[in-house]
Amino acid sequence: MIRWFAKKFSRKLILSFCSTIILAMALTGFLLTNAFRNQLIHEVTNSLYTQARLISSELKDLSFSANESRRLHELAHQYGKASKSRITFIDAGGRVLGDSELSFAEIAGVENHKDRLEVQSVLQGQQGYAIRHSHTVGHDFLYAAIPHLKDGRVIGIIRMAIPLTQVYDKIGHVRRTTALITLAMMMLSVGIALWLSRSLSAPVREMSEVANRLADGDYEARLRNLSSDEHGQLGNTLNMLVERVRTTIDEIARDKSQLSAILSNMVEAVVAVDAQCRVLFTNVSLSRLFGSSPEEVCGRPFLEAFRNNQLDDLIRSVLKNCVEQSSEVIIFAPDEHIFQAHAAPLIQDGKCTGALVVFHEITRIRELEQMRKDFVANVSHELRTPLASVAASAETLLSGALEDPEHRLEFVQAIQQDATRLTMLVDDLLNLSAIESGKQPPRLKPLSLMEIAKESIEAVKKVAARSNVKIEVESPAHLPLVKLDKEQIKQVFMNLLDNAIKFNKEKGTVRVWAATDGRSVTISVQDTGIGIPSKDLPRIYERFYRVDKARSRELGGTGLGLSIVKHIIEAHGGSVGVESIEGQGSTFYFKLPVHS
Repeated sequence: MIRWFAKKFSRKLILSFCSTIILAMALTGFLLTNAFRNQLIHEVTNSLYTQARLISSELKDLSFSANESRRLHELAHQYGKASKSRITFIDAGGRVLGDSELSFAEIAGVENHKDRLEVQSVLQGQQGYAIRHSHTVGHDFLYAAIPHLKDGRVIGIIRMAIPLTQVYDKIGHVRRTTALITLAMMMLSVGIALWLSRSLSAPVREMSEVANRLADGDYEARLRNLSSDEHGQLGNTLNMLVERVRTTIDEIARDKSQLSAILSNMVEAVVAVDAQCRVLFTNVSLSRLFGSSPEEVCGRPFLEAFRNNQLDDLIRSVLKNCVEQSSEVIIFAPDEHIFQAHAAPLIQDGKCTGALVVFHEITRIRELEQMRKDFVANVSHELRTPLASVAASAETLLSGALEDPEHRLEFVQAIQQDATRLTMLVDDLLNLSAIESGKQPPRLKPLSLMEIAKESIEAVKKVAARSNVKIEVESPAHLPLVKLDKEQIKQVFMNLLDNAIKFNKEKGTVRVWAATDGRSVTISVQDTGIGIPSKDLPRIYERFYRVDKARSRELGGTGLGLSIVKHIIEAHGGSVGVESIEGQGSTFYFKLPVHS
């Protein structure tokens, strides 16, 4: 019941109002009835005292001795009938001499009254009264006693008694009246409480509704029809608060949206952790890197979510020392990636509350560094061999071979061959450098690939004939034109055809054919030569990469032809590829977009 009242302010107000009124009226009734009872008893007692004194004046000739017992008993009945009260005459020793409610025969059996309160007061020279319950008649009686004096000495006691039923009836009437008034006041208080609760709770309820709408995200909620009292002032304050909250939320949402957009679209992977190294935020790049969604990792310990001890140690070191730190880490996801991880502490109120880690991928940089090192090493190696040969031949000639007509021509020819090889190598390096740097961008024109292929084939027919290699050409009837640089694409064909002839078998075949899917044209150059091992296929287009190094140098290759092919085709917006079966031959192909 109390919980039901406690659920609403109006119910609590009614309960409080009614409880206060009931308590106040009950207390008032109690005090009033007690005062009224005491006043009535006081008035009745005084009345009894007065009547007793009148009786005492009429009995001044009696000595209240045992000899006068019958006379006193008769007078007790006489005065009792006249006053409608019970009258008892008692001697100074407490013995009853007469009683209006008893027969004379019963007087002898009445106990001594010396221990009664009112009798004791009289014996002490004062009038006295007492209230006792009569078991005989079942009512409370008021006993009032006065001394009967003779020569200033107490010779007897006159006691008058009346039942308190009339007093109690009057007190009951007062109590009933008080109860009715209390009931009326309670009903009035309920009405007043209802009116007050509605007038007070209405604005409070409206404020609560606005607060609930605000909590649900409705920042347009406002209080209307505000009064000029305290509720109105509170309502104005709440409206101002709502406006500030809306402005603040809009700013936070805008900043969060901008930050989220920035982080989500960053190429760099980003992760934020709290002071306990639990993941707070990850962006899309990090999810792609580790193959886990933000929902899966948020709230989990970093090491449990990403299982990288090196990164976990880096983050914990930042959280412990509260200083920025960087480290180069390798992540397998599933391919190997190299990152420069930069971790910075998140500081709030002078304390480190977390850390932010940004991953800058440097895989390509490291690959380029390694390629540069390999390139320098390869170029040095490729240059060292012919230079050493030239130096050796020149030294031999200077040592006296010039005077040897039989062998000097041989040494001069060797010098010429190595010089030619060096020239080809330098030319290829310069050509490759110019293509990579963009200093020789392709001059594109819509041309037929097969026409350029046929021109290139004509240029290598004699070389093919000397190697006893047959060249076949297959071309569809209607091949789309392609935007290309004729000289660069011709260089592509020459490199591919030269390799197909050099690494072919005796009486082998080179097939050149084209195919189109409407969006691009694919040119394939197939030989029936020695083929390429599968482990070498991924690196076949790298600079200076040779499958058979000895044979490649013997045939005069620089190791840069296929790399030049790849860079030219990619500069045209195309792609290259290779398929090979060791011992059966290889097919090199490139694809270029159709001219639109």
